[in-house]
Order: sequence, then structure tokens, then C-alpha cells
Amino acid sequence: MPTDPRIHTAEHVLSAVMRRRYGAPPPRATHLDSKKARCDYTVPRPLDRSDVEPLEAAVRAEIAADRPVGVRFVPRAAACGLDLSKVPADAATIRVVTIDGLDETPCTGEHVSRTREIGRFRIRSLTMVDERTVRVRFSVEPPA
Repeated sequence: MPTDPRIHTAEHVLSAVMRRRYGAPPPRATHLDSKKARCDYTVPRPLDRSDVEPLEAAVRAEIAADRPVGVRFVPRAAACGLDLSKVPADAATIRVVTIDGLDETPCTGEHVSRTREIGRFRIRSLTMVDERTVRVRFSVEPPA
């Protein structure tokens, strides 16, 4: 079953917020399905329960900002500054998903057209897998 575009776009928003708040690079591992998701991030310090509410609030604020989500195609040579680690080495053209003013990530998945379409973001759990890796499990509820 394909990943729900709302979950997939929420992962992009979460990753952008993790980068901004904690300097986290793109997730080391992700699992996205139609109802829930999991992302593992490298962080500079352990995160705990006290981080859940502000992280969730920051993601919700970005979703509520109703940012446009788009796609652009760029030649590989023009993709400097983007994380190309998951892009095939022989790809001459890169598909980049953009969330206006927030994120640009090479991606082949389906996404919503505006962040407000994601719905209500909810962190289900935040667990340190090891001293530098946090696992964030989340879900989205349909927009009201």
C-alpha cells in the first residue's frame, strides 16, 4: 500500500524542524505507512519527554502555516547543498520536493499540495535508541 501523502509530507516537516532545532541531518532510517511513521535522527544530545511538547508544537506550527508544497526538477550538477545520499548515482535529473520557506529534499514520493492538508500531527513516542540516535514515532489525524 502506498504511503499516505499526509504522513510523507509530515515526515518532511518533522525533518526540517529537527534540523532547525537540533541540527539533525536527514533521518538515518524511516518507516512510513498509511497510519503511522517512525524516523531515526542523529542528535547532539539525548532527547527526553521534555522535548516532546515543544517539538510537536513546532511541527504543528509549520503545518498550520499552510505552506505550499511543490516539486521541481534540477540537473544533478545544480543540486549542490541537497542530501543526495538516497538518490541513485546515475540519476542525471533530481526530483526535489519543496515546502516553501522550510525544506527542499530529493524525493520520489507523493505529497499534499499545502501543509495544512496534513492534519493534526501527533508524536506517539520519542525514544533514544542509543546515545546519539532518537526515534520519533508519529501519526497524523485528518484535517478538521
